[in-house]
Amino acid sequence: MQFRLTQKHLVAINFLLIAGIAYFAARSVNDIILRSLEGSPALPPVESRKVEEIVPRTRESYEQIVTRDVFNLVPTAAPTVAISVDLHIKLLGISLSTREQPFAIIEDQSGGQSLYTIGDEIPDAGTLLSVQKNQIIILSRGQRVALGLPKDELPGGVGSATGGSPRAEERGPRKRKSWRGER
Repeated sequence: MQFRLTQKHLVAINFLLIAGIAYFAARSVNDIILRSLEGSPALPPVESRKVEEIVPRTRESYEQIVTRDVFNLVPTAAPTVAISVDLHIKLLGISLSTREQPFAIIEDQSGGQSLYTIGDEIPDAGTLLSVQKNQIIILSRGQRVALGLPKDELPGGVGSATGGSPRAEERGPRKRKSWRGER
């Protein structure tokens, strides 16, 4: 036995489906409108405090906010201050161009220069802990030692940017040529 639906039956089924959807949509809209007309329950009145009741707080009451580290749950111990000790090495230069691996150029007593990154062992000095803008920190015999860049002047062969060379001063002032070729 074969069950066949004619065109009339399909139209009737579609009509019933549309009517059912319209009925349930109308009921939903009716419920939404009734709830909005009923309104929400009234909120209890808010107690307002008078200005006289507000007590000004001292600076110490806000100290916890200042000292708390909001990024770390466990407080970290303050790093010990680095001391200055002669390690018989000289810091020649620092590069912070790559934050992942900054390095320092160090000269030893014999005049040999070497490049060190954080965590490298410096012979007869210690381990390089950190590289900062003007100094490095070395862990030497359990102590943190700061080694700063020297504040020497430029070497003797380099002239200043504004002064020029000494020979130019001996020759006297130069005559300027104009763009027309006049002297």
